[in-house]
Amino acid sequence: MRSRRVTFAVLLLLLLVVSLVWIYLAGSAVSDSQGNISERAPVSISIMANLHTQIIPSDQIEKLIEEKTNTQLSISWVPDGSYDEKVYASLATGMLPKVLYLKNAASLSHFRDDIRSGIFWEIGPYLEQYPNLRQLKPEVLNNTTIDGKLYTLYQERPLARQGIIYRKDWADALGLSAPDTLDDLYEMLKGFTYGDPDGNGLDDTLGLADRNDLIYGAFKTISSYFGAPNNWGWYNDSLQPEFVFPQYRETMKWFRKLHTEGLINADFAITSKTDQQELFVTGKAGVYIGAMGDVLTLESRLRANDKSATLDVHNRVRGPEKYGIWASQGYVPLSCFRSQPSPQKKSCMKCWRFSMP
Repeated sequence: MRSRRVTFAVLLLLLLVVSLVWIYLAGSAVSDSQGNISERAPVSISIMANLHTQIIPSDQIEKLIEEKTNTQLSISWVPDGSYDEKVYASLATGMLPKVLYLKNAASLSHFRDDIRSGIFWEIGPYLEQYPNLRQLKPEVLNNTTIDGKLYTLYQERPLARQGIIYRKDWADALGLSAPDTLDDLYEMLKGFTYGDPDGNGLDDTLGLADRNDLIYGAFKTISSYFGAPNNWGWYNDSLQPEFVFPQYRETMKWFRKLHTEGLINADFAITSKTDQQELFVTGKAGVYIGAMGDVLTLESRLRANDKSATLDVHNRVRGPEKYGIWASQGYVPLSCFRSQPSPQKKSCMKCWRFSMP
């Protein structure tokens, strides 16, 4: 089951690439009047993307796309935890692939000045020419623009996708329900840490597995439950960043409490997403706070170790004031495309029409 899900994730990633892969054909393979590709040598397309698993995916789908599009795909998979550093290095040396993935909105912000420098192609003016690309959501496209210009294509995600994934079998064993309040969540973490939820008589479990990510890890989700704004908010008669709000500081105190009481992995500040998930799927931790869509892969991996394990998801948690959940920009990841000379751009538009009719 796990391999099928990993393959499906790779399919989504590569389909996003195919939507603009023909940008780089540049006359090497041109669509004829029937929409077929001329018999030409395969065109090489280099791609760099982040990898969330410890195993590189099968190249089965990659080979199929190569066959159908007369291309040679060279995908460089980089571990997610070190991906942004690899992007920095590639930008510094000028050794860029033709298609570069940016992990999320934070990555887009980090590399904003590099994009402004002209390294990547502005693709916005061309979208209206293609029926499928015209259907991309304007509000999400707007969230990805830089100075009003569009340089990337997004892979869509729900606007509110963050929440709690927890061991339902552990909760049932301890008589706990899904947490309705932050106090309930704290009690669940405490029970999972000290209540022997797996029933083996050993002190070998942990409440929360977290990672070194204040946005897509647990912190921002919990801060939204406390009532902190989404990045910015109105405070003391002016627009202020989230970290000046009292609710943000209360979130920090809450996590300090978890750390002091041993309810969270002590090294979370240096824990990668891969290692965070490993803590969860090996039965060492009972709560994972992040993208709720991760539940399918996590459950598959967990049941490979414990066939009786069950998971559940929850994201409606009341804080001190009311219910709250932070909304993202609606995308993860983004694809940007290395600039090409103008003559090549013009000749490749025919091929773009083939790939996105």
